Amino acid sequence: MDVSNLVDRYFDSWNSHHALSLVEVFGKGGILRTPFARDGVSGRALAEYASSLWSAFPDFFLQTETPLLGGNKASVEWVLRGVHDGTLFGCDRTGQRVTVIGVDVIDCSGNHLSVRSYFDASSLLRQLRLN
Repeated sequence: MDVSNLVDRYFDSWNSHHALSLVEVFGKGGILRTPFARDGVSGRALAEYASSLWSAFPDFFLQTETPLLGGNKASVEWVLRGVHDGTLFGCDRTGQRVTVIGVDVIDCSGNHLSVRSYFDASSLLRQLRLN
């Protein structure tokens, strides 16, 4: 399994706003955990989660640093940029531009992808003036 290729496909799926590609990259049994999805999402729930973010931030884009690779794992620092032009978790559009810094720890062992995404959720809420 080419970890570098999977990492590229993972971020390309996010930036192309293509839910089916994202779910395919994770594979059967793959899971995404974030501060907003602590129990994890996969399959259809993953597609819905991603689609809700893209709907809230139509210009959603993750700028990434060079991945740190080791065995079947990778960590990637990223910066999310976007304008809040849609509903996010029940909060109406604010029109606020956000910049969120985070890191994804990606495990490519087995036949699926597991990702733990770490970022300061309270910073996002402050930038949206929701906190």
